[in-house]
Amino acid sequence: MKKYILIFISVVLLGVMIRYIIKSQPNKNTICKDIIESNTTTQQIVRPTSTVATTPSPSKKENTPLRPNTISKDIAEETSVSHVHILYNTLPLEEAQLSTTQKRHIKPLSAIGLNTDTFADIQKGDTLTLPNIEGLDYTLTVTDVQTYENGVTSTTAKYEDEGVTYTTTITHSANETFITLATAQGVYEIETEAGSGYVYNSSDIRKQLQKPQGNDVVILPIPPKPTR
Repeated sequence: MKKYILIFISVVLLGVMIRYIIKSQPNKNTICKDIIESNTTTQQIVRPTSTVATTPSPSKKENTPLRPNTISKDIAEETSVSHVHILYNTLPLEEAQLSTTQKRHIKPLSAIGLNTDTFADIQKGDTLTLPNIEGLDYTLTVTDVQTYENGVTSTTAKYEDEGVTYTTTITHSANETFITLATAQGVYEIETEAGSGYVYNSSDIRKQLQKPQGNDVVILPIPPKPTR
């Protein structure tokens, strides 16, 4: 009798174990499935993040206007408004003497060939360069231009040297040009005729004018009185 009871208990225990094993198997599959789904979800979350991290951000340089272009435009506008002129070229004295006579008894500092085209479009704000006056170049800024009915122009220009402003006056007509140039080294006078002329030191001109001139008075002898 005990033997049959033991066999019955063993069968019952075996059945319980088999049922337990069968029930636990789906739980394992569910756990594995949950783990796999969790990993997949994690990968999906991580991948977009890595893509965003590797995507280059737009450069600020593309949206920022280029300053060099703006600066170049400003320079071009300034250049179009003002002009730079070289007023004359230096000539050998012998060449200038072929067409223009120099002042009597006054030695010029140099001879020049005038760039007459300069006066066709000269205007306020332009720059004039007077080269090689006793080894120095003078750069002037035009401050005023007056044109008269007869075609004569009067141009005023200035330059600064060590805080001192010096004024220059240029009178130009179709055939003649007169320039009075005041500088820290002295005053110069430039005279041209038919496009060529000479540079003089004003002090040399004054010295010549101040020299005593010969007496031009002619004394005639008094005729003798007629005898009676």
